[in-house]
Amino acid sequence: MLAQRRALERHTRIVAPMTGVVVYRWVDVGATVTEAAAILRIADVNRLKLISKISARAGTNLRAGMTALLTTAGAPGKTFFGKVARVSHASDTPEQTEIEIEVSSDGGLRPGMVVEATIGSNPGEDRS
Repeated sequence: MLAQRRALERHTRIVAPMTGVVVYRWVDVGATVTEAAAILRIADVNRLKLISKISARAGTNLRAGMTALLTTAGAPGKTFFGKVARVSHASDTPEQTEIEIEVSSDGGLRPGMVVEATIGSNPGEDRS
C-alpha cells in the first residue's frame, strides 16, 4: 500500500518547465484537472514589459531603441535598465502615445509594481 501511495503522489505534483511567479490561478487546490487544462499563469520576472500611455507631445521625442532607467519604491536604491521597444501613436486617441519598454529586472521587479521610467537615447544625456 505504501508503494501504491507513493506512486499516486508522483501524479499529484505539477512542475513548471520554467521559473517565475504565479500571477493568475484558474483552479483551486484539490480540484480535478485534465492533462490539457490551463491551471496557472507564470510570469518570467527576469524579462518584463512596461506598457504606458503618455501625452502625444511627450511621445514626439521618443523612438524605439532609446534607453530607459526605471526605479520603484518596491526596490529602493535599485535602478533597472530597459529599452524602448515600441512607440505607438494611436489614431483613436490622438492626444496619447503608447510606449512599450522591455526591462531586464534580474528578479528585482514583479508584475504589477508601480515604476517610474526616465527615457533617453544614451545613459548620460538629458531625458525626455
